[in-house]
Amino acid sequence: LELDPSHLDAERVVHEPALAAAGPRGTAQAAPGRPAPQAAVPGQVQGQASSRRFAGHWALLVERDVQALVAVTAMLERLGVRPLTAADLGEALETLQDEGPCGLVLLATLVSARDTCDTIQAIFSHQGERQIPVVVMGNPEDQAQLEACGPPGTWHFLPKPVAPAALESLLDRLLPGSPGSGADGGA
Repeated sequence: LELDPSHLDAERVVHEPALAAAGPRGTAQAAPGRPAPQAAVPGQVQGQASSRRFAGHWALLVERDVQALVAVTAMLERLGVRPLTAADLGEALETLQDEGPCGLVLLATLVSARDTCDTIQAIFSHQGERQIPVVVMGNPEDQAQLEACGPPGTWHFLPKPVAPAALESLLDRLLPGSPGSGADGGA
């Protein structure tokens, strides 16, 4: 990514085909013989050992902000969670249908609290018997407006920008079979 030299407040994506090719559903795949591209995660020291304690789980990340998407995706990968991404409700529902049991859905707040609540309800309606945890990521001031989305415990809130420790704590509480979840992982 580089800034526009004409100073039009635009950005231009610089494509380097040898670095990576797009993989399935938004995952980056390394070119043959090259390591997968790594995204910088705020709050994490480069080269810090990654934790794979949530290996075997996958999460659906519904986010349109590219910087937030890259940051949260990298955090999930470092924790062993396989992230799949969607840009909107339609893609999210399609991914949930195609990919099987999901550990949780991370949903960025939408333009209005009503749109966010409608999206949460659509995801809940699509789930059937198994209730997948839905985590809304947004500005702290958005949380009060989202109380109409359902009673406490039906959805969870994670402030943006997402802190790696806060995400890890949330995963520990919500993913089936995690030490803090109280779930046995068989759901």
